Amino acid sequence: LGFDEVESEIQSRNLFLAIDTSRSMLANDLRPSRLSRAKLAATDIVNSLPEDRIGLIAFAGRPFLQAPLTVDHEAIREAIVQLDTEIIPRGGTNIAAAIDLALETIEEAEVDQSALVIFSDGEALEGSKEVEDVKEKAREASLTIISVGVGTNDGAIIPELDDRGNPVPGVFIKDEAGQVVRSRLDPEVLQRVASGGGLYV
Repeated sequence: LGFDEVESEIQSRNLFLAIDTSRSMLANDLRPSRLSRAKLAATDIVNSLPEDRIGLIAFAGRPFLQAPLTVDHEAIREAIVQLDTEIIPRGGTNIAAAIDLALETIEEAEVDQSALVIFSDGEALEGSKEVEDVKEKAREASLTIISVGVGTNDGAIIPELDDRGNPVPGVFIKDEAGQVVRSRLDPEVLQRVASGGGLYV
């Protein structure tokens, strides 16, 4: 019988998910690990926003754009599944750099109001001095920052990985003095980046 072509418009939002992939995210004070729980929460967000454009950033000592803003949510879900602590070779946690990358991507895509959800334990931070500058840039660009603290105050020790990226039973990361490292949630910078219009959870 043929077909009629109808043009319709949807009001889609622009959302970036930034997930900390540093080694401390392997701690299991959240089971099975901080990183696994962050990935599950990020996937829940993707599933709950079927008409929105979503992008994915992985970050440790530096950030990497895993997926640009897209309505292809299957691709986003697949990219989230593939995240691990080997994906960014430089260690540390540079939240300011992750925000900067989101801002650059927004500018290139020429999109208006956007949001950034950051999942991190806040440990081993780099770029903390740049937080105020990047927070101001985010405000000017109408980028709302929601930071999610992943971990607990008691913390947990961090497993050592083998060549295949699997935890080695009974072997844990040690500091320079040979003491086993206990990683704890450090919310200070996460709270700072979300202050002034954002939200810390």
